[in-house]
Amino acid sequence: MKKVLYYVTQLILFISFWLNCFPIANIMVSRKYEADDGCISGITGENLCIQQTMWIAICILIVVLMIVLGYNKKRIIKK
Repeated sequence: MKKVLYYVTQLILFISFWLNCFPIANIMVSRKYEADDGCISGITGENLCIQQTMWIAICILIVVLMIVLGYNKKRIIKK
């Protein structure tokens, strides 16, 4: 893998991490103001706890990918 492609991949992962963490805050606000019984939205009827868990798992996966790529940088970028 070339050096430029490695850094572009890291940049895409970094940006996608922040873009995927925004819905977590959004769901937390929805759970506070829309959900009467904790997890079920009073407006849409969707389970907000499942959505929040999914977004947290995606963010953790992205962080793990960033760490793995950073740890194996010398092995990935070969001259």
